[in-house]
Amino acid sequence: MIRCTLYKIKKKEWEKYGRCPHIYHCTSYGNETCIRTHDLYITNKAFNPKKDVGRFFKEEVKSLAKEQKAELKSDKMKVLHIGAAGMEPTLLTEYYRKKGIVSHMLLHSMTNVRVNYDINLSVSPYLFSVAHNIRSMIKNLFNGNLRDIFKYDVYHIHWGAFLLPNQIDLWFLKNKLGKKVLLDWKGQDVRMWDFNRIPWLTKIRQTATTPDLVDYSLFPGQIEWVPFGIDLGKLDSMREKKKFSEDNPLIIHPTNNWPVKGTESILRVIKELKKEKRYKFRFLLNNNLPYDQTLRNYLRSDICVDWMNHLYGTFCAVSIENMALGNVVCASTNNQHMELMPDCPVVDVQPHSLKEKLIYLIENPSVRKDLGRKGVKHTHKVYDIKNSAKRYLEIYNEL
Repeated sequence: MIRCTLYKIKKKEWEKYGRCPHIYHCTSYGNETCIRTHDLYITNKAFNPKKDVGRFFKEEVKSLAKEQKAELKSDKMKVLHIGAAGMEPTLLTEYYRKKGIVSHMLLHSMTNVRVNYDINLSVSPYLFSVAHNIRSMIKNLFNGNLRDIFKYDVYHIHWGAFLLPNQIDLWFLKNKLGKKVLLDWKGQDVRMWDFNRIPWLTKIRQTATTPDLVDYSLFPGQIEWVPFGIDLGKLDSMREKKKFSEDNPLIIHPTNNWPVKGTESILRVIKELKKEKRYKFRFLLNNNLPYDQTLRNYLRSDICVDWMNHLYGTFCAVSIENMALGNVVCASTNNQHMELMPDCPVVDVQPHSLKEKLIYLIENPSVRKDLGRKGVKHTHKVYDIKNSAKRYLEIYNEL
């Protein structure tokens, strides 16, 4: 795959032009990767970190508890997860703790409400003012954060969570301090900003949670796919309470990014089906709802329409959680990626085929039940957090 850049995208240049900057000489806008990057930028442009961060929460410095500081003196393996305290990093941290590994979560800044983190430096040249960063650094100096963060053996970096410009801090950790560093890409860190192309990062071990990110590898083997891990125990318990609707299925479309998710095309198809009045179904647009409410909506659904965008050809947490709950999942897939998951029951849909396939699923409850059973089986085989945690642990030992 040909990329329109030879180096990482220059963030400030994108902001200056409000589009793909002229310095990349990508005048045709015909390269799929270029289109995808442009669309990602435009849909994320509306978020103003310096203005919006304060609306979500009060950003505060946080340090390790006394007993956690004592753990850093032990002979156990010590792993620091760095990045937004999302679902998978939190589950990994909890799993390793149960296995007797010292495992903590560090944030240096947040752009959303996050929980279950142990350290927050509250420092970012992009998100916060100079005055805020100075105050935070003084607090980090006195509470021990600036000493504690260098006491780990393994640094697992999620979502391209870097602190210093050009990610030079990771080069320093690996080459000057001799630490084990793993880069774990989640999406826009590679799709949008090309972080994996930074020269001094190419020699650091890299993984990704979705198969499409492997396509961005500069050379064979640069990025390894380690499937996104979820808490199947919780979802299995929820599924026991699930009630399927044979005659009036609920179709759900979860989205927080309409252009990228293909939401407009999906709504157009739903409108056509309702207008025909021949097919009995319900529809729920799960738009930017809190996670707990979203999970409850998944539980009462029968069919989930996830990403319908051939430029990505992939799926992640939304589809995986719906499969784990026994729902039929529809998404635009990529044959090359699906070869890695031969038993995956995700129904491939495109704008021209979504209507036909939804009609088939609405009219065939037995097919829905069969695909639902296959989805549950597939998630247990591929997406159990225990499997992902074990693979990461093997990688830690190989570093």
